[in-house]
Amino acid sequence: MTALGSSFEAIAAVLSDALLMIDGDGAITAANAQAVEWLGDSPVGSKLAALCDEPDRVAEFLRYCRRSSSPLPGGFSVRTERFRCRAAGVECDGAGRSVVLRFWRTESDDAFVLLRQTVEQLNDEITRRKEAAAELEAAVRVRDDFLAVAGHELKTPLTSLQLQLTSLSRAATKAGIEPLVATAERAKRSAARLARLADELLEVSHLSDGRLSLDRVSIDLSELVVDVLARHSDAQLRVTAEPGVTGSWDPTRLEQVVTNLVANALKFGGDAPVDVVVESAGPTARLRVRDRGIGIAPEAHERIFQKFQRAIATKNFGGIGLGLWISREIVAAHGGTLSVESQPGAGATFTVTLPR
Repeated sequence: MTALGSSFEAIAAVLSDALLMIDGDGAITAANAQAVEWLGDSPVGSKLAALCDEPDRVAEFLRYCRRSSSPLPGGFSVRTERFRCRAAGVECDGAGRSVVLRFWRTESDDAFVLLRQTVEQLNDEITRRKEAAAELEAAVRVRDDFLAVAGHELKTPLTSLQLQLTSLSRAATKAGIEPLVATAERAKRSAARLARLADELLEVSHLSDGRLSLDRVSIDLSELVVDVLARHSDAQLRVTAEPGVTGSWDPTRLEQVVTNLVANALKFGGDAPVDVVVESAGPTARLRVRDRGIGIAPEAHERIFQKFQRAIATKNFGGIGLGLWISREIVAAHGGTLSVESQPGAGATFTVTLPR
């Protein structure tokens, strides 16, 4: 321990613990406010051993501090209250070596132990969560790889099936077998839905790997939307398309977006009309698809744009929860936005904004 000279004042200036200056006879010659509060009345002039419940132990501790060059942890009790202590310095004067004693309540140690345990628990939790995140990422990669393979494997037989159903429909029409024509047309629609699902599965791997490419050309968004909607025979579709809403976009990708949004509106809109609006908005083009169906709760507005997420239980409506995610990714690749405004029971309006 290094002799400090005027050590009590020096140490008291930087430490907030209770401090005592104890001379060679064991008498207290100085005490800071915290020491007075804990020991009761002014302890100056009293011997520390006389104040403590274990006088012999305290006397031995002080003797060790005066002759040792390093501090020694120790403790003492005053009226059954336990304190931990440590020598914080010595001061040499004419009467011998005085000790500056620093002490604190044992609950401070308890708090430190609790804090250390809490930190260790937090570190363990962080490690566990990192490991869980790594496992989840690996599982997601496996899932996406599986979906890509499944999509490829489905495409070939579906294409063949669609061709055969088309041939069957033509032959039945030519032969005038109306029941068979109706059956073939229903089968063709089912095969088309399966083909769209296979395309969505393939899109998962492409978009997840950042492999979405755009073939931009100058097109009229209104004409594109009208062409896509002409493929639907649904009388509840109402189209308002401002002419000349042109821009540099990928027509195939935007057809996919329009198809997804309209199919979504028809699925969840019931038999109510679906409004599709195309309009200019300064340097941007805007597409709005509004249904009057069951609506979407506000807390689900962002979730429905995530992979394999749905606002409504699968048992109530078909689909695998990829259409909106794919649509937003395509719109984002064009530098645009796709958002929704909705309340339960009040329908939903999906808005696409594209820079022109």
